[in-house]
Parts: sequence; C-alpha cells; structure tokens
Amino acid sequence: MNHLLRNFYKIEKIDSQEGTIQASIILDPTHEIYQGHFPETPVVPGVCQMQLTKEIVAETLSKELKIISAQNMKFMAVINPTVNNVLDVRINYQYENGDQIKIDSSIGHGTVTCFKFSGRYQVSV
Repeated sequence: MNHLLRNFYKIEKIDSQEGTIQASIILDPTHEIYQGHFPETPVVPGVCQMQLTKEIVAETLSKELKIISAQNMKFMAVINPTVNNVLDVRINYQYENGDQIKIDSSIGHGTVTCFKFSGRYQVSV
C-alpha cells in the first residue's frame, strides 16, 4: 500500500486483535511537507493525522475505506517530527450495518496524547 504523500511515514510495528489495532509509526522529519508546514518548526498537519489513521485501519483490515463522519476530533498537542518522530497509534473499531466501521483512535508518544478521533468509514466495494 502506498502511504500518505510518498513516504511521509512508515509503519514500524503493527499488532491487531479483533476490535483493536496498535501501531508504531516513524515519521520522516525531512519530508517535503514540512517545508510549508512549517520550515522553522515543523508540525504534522491535522489532515495527515486523519489520513494515516485511515490508512492503518484500511491496511490492517484489507479494506478500502471512505470517511463518512467525524463525531469527535481533538488536536491536543503539536507533533514536531524533529522532536518526536516515533508515534503510537491506537485504534478501537467495530463493524456497523455490515458495511461501516466505527473507530475511536489516538495518536501520541510516550504518555502524551496528541490527537483523538472518533468517526465512521464506509467500506468500499
């Protein structure tokens, strides 16, 4: 699977059990996106956090997904890839209505939670 923006991140480790996914990812702090977001103090864009969450769910479940709703989205701490380029992604999921997946997820490092998201994806056929 091609990941976000030509190797913006890579999955170092992924563990999955029914209903849960835990992944460790490594950000590329030299990625071109940080030239504009922001050159002196790089910050992982929120939309990229959303996308990598979706990609991890899609890859783990071998499904094509399309976001259909975002019930809750909180950006709680800035992710600077030159300071913390290894992140933990935790996802709880459940199937609903046969063709939807509801998730509750977080991204962080150590004891710091940087991003929380609750939403639904449509499984593409």
